[in-house]
Amino acid sequence: MPEYTKPIAESNNFIILDKYNREWRVAESYHHEDALEREIIKDLKNHEKETT
Repeated sequence: MPEYTKPIAESNNFIILDKYNREWRVAESYHHEDALEREIIKDLKNHEKETT
């Protein structure tokens, strides 16, 4: 079972947790780090637009 603590920030598109430990499992797909970084930057920009 995943272990997590309180959220630091939330929006309709994402949530940032203080701590999260997921159980190990075989990955069904692989994401490159740069693709994940681009995705979170996009989500943060969309969140900024929603709050202004």
